[in-house]
Amino acid sequence: MIFTSFLLLLAIEIPTTAPPPDFVAYVEGIRESGLSESAGNDLSGLVIHLTEPETLSFVRDPASGEYSSHYRVSGVFGHAPSAQQLQEMRETNARRTAAVLPTLKGLADKDRSGFVSTAEGRQIRRTIEWGLEAAFILSSETVELAGLCKLTHVTLAEVPAMAAEYERIRQAFKDVPLVKMPALTLPPAQ
Repeated sequence: MIFTSFLLLLAIEIPTTAPPPDFVAYVEGIRESGLSESAGNDLSGLVIHLTEPETLSFVRDPASGEYSSHYRVSGVFGHAPSAQQLQEMRETNARRTAAVLPTLKGLADKDRSGFVSTAEGRQIRRTIEWGLEAAFILSSETVELAGLCKLTHVTLAEVPAMAAEYERIRQAFKDVPLVKMPALTLPPAQ
């Protein structure tokens, strides 16, 4: 009886519908970009932060002593940009993206699949932003390694790998004049 029911199920044709064309185009666009949508956002943000350091700053809260990240949008403010200003901003962004994004994609794609997953995009962003914050803190105040860990919300065990990865990324951009990544010299562990 069960076998007969199974054969009947196999004989029933289940209608399938093709995905809508806009969905197919969306998925194809992601496939062609080599980035998940989230990874694309993370890496695009990094292009801006690495080429316009003033778009990412770190501010210390006087009450808690904690640092927080402040993101600033670049562009024209206070008035609607002219067509020429918009064109110049697009050209500048295209130059920055062309100079930085391919290297970022290669560095982020840890499994060498040719595609940067959401997790890979998030990890490279975390590493770079941590390195930038740590370098800023160390240039602003004298702090022991344990204190730096507390201020940047990483464990002492995470620091060696994160610092090494930040330096690997920094070295990958050493010949790209648009990219501004300060060196990170960690204090000795106590």
